[in-house]
Amino acid sequence: MVSVVDKVTFSDPVKGVPVADRAYVFYNDGSGCCAATEHNVRQGQLGPGRAISLRSIGERFNRITGHDVLCVLPPEVFISNQHLFAWHTASRYAPMWFSVGGRQFAVRVQWPPLVWIVNRRDRGLRIFALGRSSRPAMDTIVYHAPLMNIGSNGRLCEGSAKLPRQLDERHLHEIEACVFESNFTHVNHDKTLKGAKDNKAHVAFWRNKERLKEAVKVKELVRAGTLGEHFW
Repeated sequence: MVSVVDKVTFSDPVKGVPVADRAYVFYNDGSGCCAATEHNVRQGQLGPGRAISLRSIGERFNRITGHDVLCVLPPEVFISNQHLFAWHTASRYAPMWFSVGGRQFAVRVQWPPLVWIVNRRDRGLRIFALGRSSRPAMDTIVYHAPLMNIGSNGRLCEGSAKLPRQLDERHLHEIEACVFESNFTHVNHDKTLKGAKDNKAHVAFWRNKERLKEAVKVKELVRAGTLGEHFW
């Protein structure tokens, strides 16, 4: 593997002759890189391999090149690695916008607490509901978000509300705006709410919540398993 450095000081000569010291072999299972082995190099020959995680390789090259990047994660983020990041939002009292039946309107309701999971590779956003606003754990029960435009696997159908180009932990509020400030247009599956399987029933549910000034009850949600079951 060759590490490309974009800033080189040509006035500093290379001391001695570079000698191969270590090599990495990557393995592909057809869907992408899945494993790697590290080998010492002796007299141009690879020595026995030692299994090493892909994350460890990245950390080693960062240390060698001095490119380690440290950032302070927002307190609501509870998972962050090279594949995904996830955070939660507490229940909030705010408008919920709809564009249904040729009309655009809003109801002011108590949104449920939500879990947000972003896949860095395919830029997919999945959203689930929580039974309480506290920080979740892997064994926390999650529910299908009682919202339109979200599929049965929790994935958001973006529509005209596009996710930000910079999809990382620094842009949580811009990501959330794709849901909190967008117009819901259609129910994507029949488990968003118990007894509200179409657009008409879904809108009626939220209008009733606005009238009663009542939060969504856990018994009205459809269980989607534990949080740990929904990570790639």
